[in-house]
Amino acid sequence: MKPYFHAWNLVCQGMPKPFWAVLNSFKNLKRAWEKASESRLFEIGLRPIYLKKLREMRKNFDPLLEFSKIINQNIKIIVCRYDDDEYPARLKNLNNHLPPAILYVKGKIPSCSKAFVSIVGTRRMTGYGESVTKQIVRTLRDYNFVITSGMAYGIDSTAHKAALENRMQTVAVLGFGVNRIPDHLKQFAHTISKNGALIS
Repeated sequence: MKPYFHAWNLVCQGMPKPFWAVLNSFKNLKRAWEKASESRLFEIGLRPIYLKKLREMRKNFDPLLEFSKIINQNIKIIVCRYDDDEYPARLKNLNNHLPPAILYVKGKIPSCSKAFVSIVGTRRMTGYGESVTKQIVRTLRDYNFVITSGMAYGIDSTAHKAALENRMQTVAVLGFGVNRIPDHLKQFAHTISKNGALIS
């Protein structure tokens, strides 16, 4: 079923609301991919932009082949359904917000029993900002925190680097796909994935 989670996620462009509309309306995502009419999908809330994407993908997109490409890049697909034990429990309950139906992960998400601290900030980092970020991470080292950030230039990257220097686990939540990492960040991303995880 995961190949069709991936396919529908691409149709819905990563947006939780249309994806959950499909998940809640169809028990079998493979059958929905092959048989669901555009009129039925429109009824459950899929806007024309998603219907157009589906129409295009149904012509030349092979869900099984594309899923195998993801797996061959050592990327795990974790879904918020069918009791996937790897899906972070905290993400399932976001009060009034829908959780991401699918996560793409490279590496291993640290246990949710650990405390996570998010450190994010400007890309135009000052020397003072860099110093304070490193000091905060260093202070947290003895408390077994996991440092979470977005791997962007500036404060985010500094937080990850400080975590790695202090032998702490770190998680990068990306604003792009884990298979679309820019060349200049690939080595850094690889190091993070060996000491935590990349998540999209």
